[in-house]
Amino acid sequence: MDRTNIIKEIMGYKEMRISDIAKKSGIPYTSVKSILNRGVEKANYMNICKICESLGITADELEYMTKNNPSISLHKIIVHSDKRLEKIFDYYNNMDEIGKNILLEQIKFLENKYPNPELKEKTT
Repeated sequence: MDRTNIIKEIMGYKEMRISDIAKKSGIPYTSVKSILNRGVEKANYMNICKICESLGITADELEYMTKNNPSISLHKIIVHSDKRLEKIFDYYNNMDEIGKNILLEQIKFLENKYPNPELKEKTT
């Protein structure tokens, strides 16, 4: 996946608009819009760093996601989105034991399908 699409996907997960990125990054709205329309590859590196920072990631993480499966790192981004995380916890807390067990099995499946290299480093 290319950098621009990853940024747009993160914006979607975090429910952020171009105006939100502009405010947080200090980059003019029209510049952010232009970067997202023309492609991140054509933008200046400092602006990309500012956009990444406003999304809660680093430029290095963005680069990592372009070379690897972006889903590996997107879990970290979702966790930082309080509204979504709160909603997940609410659903979990209202599930019966069968539902909780099914959810935990699905999490194990996802962990195997999209292994997180950061977790492996911590356990070894």
